[in-house]
Amino acid sequence: MTLRAAVTETKRIVAQVSELSGVVASCHDLRRSFAGYADELGISLPVLKALLNHSTKISDVTLGYIGSVNEARKREALEQIEAFVLGHAGEL
Repeated sequence: MTLRAAVTETKRIVAQVSELSGVVASCHDLRRSFAGYADELGISLPVLKALLNHSTKISDVTLGYIGSVNEARKREALEQIEAFVLGHAGEL
C-alpha cells in the first residue's frame, strides 16, 4: 500500500498511516499534536491561529491590534514545527 494521495484526501491518508503503523489517530489528533508542538516551540498565538485556520475575530482586543499574519511568518513557523517533528522522529 502506498501513501500517495491528493492533499484533499487527508482522512484517507491518516487512515492508511494508522493502518500501517497500528496507531489509531484522527485528523483532529494531528491538529492537536501540531498545536502542541507549536506551543512548545513558542510560536505566537496569532501565527498558530492562522496556521490552524482559526478565526481571529474574537473579543481579545490585543489580537485585534496585531492584524493578519504574513506568509513569511507562517512559513517560518511551519519550518520550525517540521524540524521539531523530524528531530524527534527517531525517538518514537
